Amino acid sequence: MTVDLGNALKNSNNAGNPITLKSESLGKDAFRRLIRNRAALVGGIIIILLYVIMIFADKIAPFDFAQQTLSEQNAVPPWLMKVFPGMQAYGKPPVDNPNKYLLGADYVGRDILSRIIYGSRVSLIIAIIGPLISLVIGIIYGSISGFLECYLFLSASD
Repeated sequence: MTVDLGNALKNSNNAGNPITLKSESLGKDAFRRLIRNRAALVGGIIIILLYVIMIFADKIAPFDFAQQTLSEQNAVPPWLMKVFPGMQAYGKPPVDNPNKYLLGADYVGRDILSRIIYGSRVSLIIAIIGPLISLVIGIIYGSISGFLECYLFLSASD
């Protein structure tokens, strides 16, 4: 927040009183700067979307992560064969429905998209647990340090 103190002093009627500037709270200022930063906003939306997908993985995933269809081993969707023509020798589209698997199937016929959705749960839980453990350790360590520092200063001044 930029304020011209020269004009504020000229226009003030209270010559001897201090000038008070109305400023935003720390939280409002941080939120305003976050909204202005487009990359941070897009990243935050992506992270929120990933956590929503993690929470509702049972509803979003088209198949169970462990469901196997051995007759559809290495199934490849038609759009992927158009993007990577060399894959035609390796993979084949599913017989009954070519668009059955959005990202294809692995070597035992499990849906890759479903496995990615369910697998994201582990990664995102670890992404939360790591900082929480650091927070708890930091709070304990800082509290002990602050408490012992008080005693160190008291004993040093005697």
